[in-house]
This record gives sequence, C-alpha cells and structure tokens, in this order.
Amino acid sequence: MSLEFSAFTVKTRKDLECETKNYKMSEFMGVLCAIVMSLNSVYTDAPLGLGDINTILLDCAKENKVTNDQLRTVVTSQDTKSVNSCFFACLFKRSKIMNDKGEFDVKSGLTYVRQVLPGRPETAVAESIIKECESVKNTAVNDGEAGCERAALLVACLLEQTTKKARKPK
Repeated sequence: MSLEFSAFTVKTRKDLECETKNYKMSEFMGVLCAIVMSLNSVYTDAPLGLGDINTILLDCAKENKVTNDQLRTVVTSQDTKSVNSCFFACLFKRSKIMNDKGEFDVKSGLTYVRQVLPGRPETAVAESIIKECESVKNTAVNDGEAGCERAALLVACLLEQTTKKARKPK
C-alpha cells in the first residue's frame, strides 16, 4: 500500500521506506518523511497507518498554506525557505520531535532513530546528525511556543548535517 502526497509517495513496510514519485528524494526529505511516519507511531498505541500520515501531512500543509509546488521545490532542490517554517513546526510537533512549547526534543529524535534503524549502519550516522543539531534547542527565538523559527533552524541544521555526512568518504 502507498499513499500519494503530491510530489512524493510514502510506503509502509517492515523496513520503513520513503520514495519520490517522479522526483529524486533528497536524503533530507527521506529523513523528514521517515521522522513523521515513525515518531508518530512511537507515541501511539497502534501502528501508524497511512491515514495518520496523510492526515499529518495534509493538515499541516493546509494549516500553513503550503502548496504542492512548494513541496515539490523542497523535494527537488532542498530549498526549505520556499515553505512556511510553521509547516515544519507542525510536522515536528505532531511527530513529537518538538514538544508543545516549540522545543526540539533530542531524546525523542534519538529514540526514533534507534527504533527505526536498529542495528543498521545508518543508525550511528542518523544519531550523530540529531546530536549535531542539539544546539537548536537552546537557540533564542522570537516566536516562543509556536516553534516556527526553531523548526526552521532545525530543518536547516538537519539538512546541513545530512549534506556533510553524505560528502564524507566512506
């Protein structure tokens, strides 16, 4: 089963997978997609269903007036500035990466990584990316509990760290 959300398709299987439909999925968007899927399932009693993912993505897009074209731009170019940062805050809050006070929850991020990638080589890299972005939780922002500014900082950090890790020789 899969659900189509404009520029990308989300598939749920034993090994969580996110892929694009007609676009190359950036590593960052893959991580973001997996975070939304997996962290939400960590905090619910039932496994995350496709309807839940669809609801999160569509509700956050609607609430923040994010268009399909803007999402397509993020997926294809990694230009997160084309999307209202409150969209990312909405995704992060609903997936418990950010709490209701708009604060980045590093512990939840690390829990997610360990549950989604147990024993896989990517686990250490994903954990290090989250840890590298821990400073975001202490950065002063002007929008308080809204979390939009912090979400923008977190997205920028995750993208930067993912790019750095991808460029390192293996």
